[in-house]
Amino acid sequence: MRHANTFLAWLAFMTVCPAAMALTVDPGGPWRVDEGADVLISPTVADVDGEANFAWDLDADGIYNDAFDPAVTFSAEGVDGPNPDFVVSVVVADDVDQIAVDIPVSVQNAPPTFTSTPVTEAVIDRQWSYTPTVVDAGADTFEVEMDTDAEDLPSGMLVDATIPGTVTITWTPNEGHLLLGEPAGQFAFRLSARDDDNGIGRQDVVLTVVRNTPPPTPPLQYPDGTENVRTAQPTIILGNVDDADDDPLSYFIETDYDPCFCSPEWMDSGPLPEGELVTQWQQPRPFNVDAEAGGHATFYVRRWTNDGIEDSEKELSLWRYGGSGGDADADADADADADADADADGDGDRGGRGGCSVAPPSAAGWPTWLLVGSLLAAARRRLT
Repeated sequence: MRHANTFLAWLAFMTVCPAAMALTVDPGGPWRVDEGADVLISPTVADVDGEANFAWDLDADGIYNDAFDPAVTFSAEGVDGPNPDFVVSVVVADDVDQIAVDIPVSVQNAPPTFTSTPVTEAVIDRQWSYTPTVVDAGADTFEVEMDTDAEDLPSGMLVDATIPGTVTITWTPNEGHLLLGEPAGQFAFRLSARDDDNGIGRQDVVLTVVRNTPPPTPPLQYPDGTENVRTAQPTIILGNVDDADDDPLSYFIETDYDPCFCSPEWMDSGPLPEGELVTQWQQPRPFNVDAEAGGHATFYVRRWTNDGIEDSEKELSLWRYGGSGGDADADADADADADADADADGDGDRGGRGGCSVAPPSAAGWPTWLLVGSLLAAARRRLT
């Protein structure tokens, strides 16, 4: 009877105060991620007594200091796949229990990726070239190759695979390629990159053959003909222009006193690289501007650009030499000074006559006949 009472007491105690359940952690999953990619890992925790705390080891170094949240983002950057047995670990603790759990993550191989893009237009008579850039998220070694058979490539296209890990494709189309291809003037090929885990990335390239667009003619900024030039050896300044095909441009300048650009004083710049804001060229020697020695005062400038295939239109301008302030300027200055002096004298005369604004005429300004007549009249009055 005594044992029965003891059992009933224990049963009553367990009914009022049941035993605490142990903390449990379900890893979830299965978790899979490609090399270099991310995956959110969120285990399920049950029977928590109080607040659950988390500490993660995501890099398998045995130290639980990589994250402290219930769910974490695991990055497979730098992890070589395929690796089905990679493990991240978490310690979960509440007010009573603490448990460590290993969570398997399957890191899968990712194929190499082409990160560059080729120019899709091939200009007639200009070399088209492409060296693709390829990366592998798992740092695998890889080989890049042309996937299209040689007989299916456009005539003249070359593939150079001498540099490990890439290829260089070059091609210079001609007018005949405008009539070939499907559709006419269009050619396609495929590149592939295969890593040492047999992952394959691919890039499809479609090229369209086009004719070259001639470059624009640069504007002449100096000397622009609006005013005389005071040096016989000026610096010619051209405005920079943009090529429609984004080709690099060379600039050209010629100067001469004869618009034929064939005189003994003809000068040319040769090809000039484009300047940062403008393109400049100083004549290598001065023109002869001494008129008494057969010199000239009017000169011509011709300018154009070249994009490596053809020239722009050549445009002609002229400029005039004006010396350094010769006789014409001196005469103008003298006239201005004389006018200023006359105005000052006139103001002085008017000021000395009590503010009278009209001065009496002077004899020096009278007509001769009137002056002679006045003298004769005065003589008659004296005789009478």
